[in-house]
Amino acid sequence: MEAKFKQNERTVSRIVDSKCVGWLTEAEKCREMAKNPVTPNDREAVVAGLKHLREITDFHQWVTADVRGKTAETMQNLKKLVNENEWPVLLARAGFNPTDSK
Repeated sequence: MEAKFKQNERTVSRIVDSKCVGWLTEAEKCREMAKNPVTPNDREAVVAGLKHLREITDFHQWVTADVRGKTAETMQNLKKLVNENEWPVLLARAGFNPTDSK
């Protein structure tokens, strides 16, 4: 019974990871779209990227450590595109609790 449970758990993680990889890819696309060397970076694209990452947090308990790490890395890369004082507002606009992710 325990072996069957572990097998099912791995299957669920693989399915969830494959969905989350799609959201990560979309978040990275948004990060690239947000970059602008001439004018301020596009905040709307940053929020869109954060919204994709928000989807992943709903499945946090089932994703692998690799996906969790890539999610954190992508979030940090988005954060680098904006001023520190803007970050909590952008997090809130994307559906995060800004006090949880400073």
